[in-house]
Amino acid sequence: MNVGINMLNKIKYVRDLARQRAMLLFKLAAEAAERGEVEWSRRYAWLVLRLSQAVRYRLPKNVKRRICKMCRVVLVPGATARVRIRSRGRHVRITVTCLACGYIHRIEFKKPGRSCEKKLDKRIEEEEGRPKQS
Repeated sequence: MNVGINMLNKIKYVRDLARQRAMLLFKLAAEAAERGEVEWSRRYAWLVLRLSQAVRYRLPKNVKRRICKMCRVVLVPGATARVRIRSRGRHVRITVTCLACGYIHRIEFKKPGRSCEKKLDKRIEEEEGRPKQS
């Protein structure tokens, strides 16, 4: 039984180490993209993706969304990407265009509706009406 626990600790340690290295490589990729060194940025981004796959570590959304799915360049607004925001009805769409390959990334968000605001107001009123517990 001890062998299993030690193995789990080792796996956690390796994944944590991989996460730290991936974030460092991503930071280097973003800096390279800002300087205009697209090939270095592409290589660092590829290493980040490969490292996360090797240790089965899921990259955070903010990192995943900033890497182009087609050419693997880190998307930096103004340097390697063009960002547009469109609002239509109850939806907000962010369109990110990769300037290296032309691929268009679309991210859609829903605006909170009136029902959400009413529920929030109701909860606040209920909490204010209750006596404070000490």
